[in-house]
Amino acid sequence: MDVSRARQISSNAAMPPNSRGAHRVRPLWRGGCGHR
Repeated sequence: MDVSRARQISSNAAMPPNSRGAHRVRPLWRGGCGHR
């Protein structure tokens, strides 16, 4: 769980705050952050 959270934080930090809501809807983000 910690590893998944750390990866999400890293992705959010690298991407703008706007992407935070888009990474959930976009399939591209799902492959990197949404492995579940």
